[in-house]
Amino acid sequence: MMLSSAKRAAYCGLFTAAAMIFSYLETLIPLHSVIPVPGFKLGLANICILLALYMLGDFDAFFVSIARICLTAILFGTPVAFLYSLGGGLLSYAFLLFAKHILKDRVTYIGASVGSAAMHNVGQICVAALIFGDGAIFWYLEWLLPVSVVTGFITGAVAGYFGKAVEKRL
Repeated sequence: MMLSSAKRAAYCGLFTAAAMIFSYLETLIPLHSVIPVPGFKLGLANICILLALYMLGDFDAFFVSIARICLTAILFGTPVAFLYSLGGGLLSYAFLLFAKHILKDRVTYIGASVGSAAMHNVGQICVAALIFGDGAIFWYLEWLLPVSVVTGFITGAVAGYFGKAVEKRL
């Protein structure tokens, strides 16, 4: 669908702001008391990335993802958290492109989100292995990947629900 450059910029700004809000809200939810997996988050910002990808396009979604990662790191994070988020975000986005362009109609928002969540965790573990210089950290995927299936399902379902509403507005 064709949008004017002003509308595209406005939607990119809205998706980026919403993704930042979701990222911040995740820091306020004490999930560690419910799910004892250190570093676990719901990945709510991925809802915005998914919507941007399917509603606006590849470049706009990439912009939203990178802008969210950079701005969130500046406002709420640390340099190391930025590296983890960037590594996870880039691998996650690469999977979303794969899902959109290679898998095409064979994958739903939910499937794209589950794969994206899993790849986000893989990306973060790769960064950790580089930082610590030890590949033994990959054992942690045994805990992260099952959780990413659940959270990816939830965020994909929410993105699919809101995707229908956003499509009507574009």
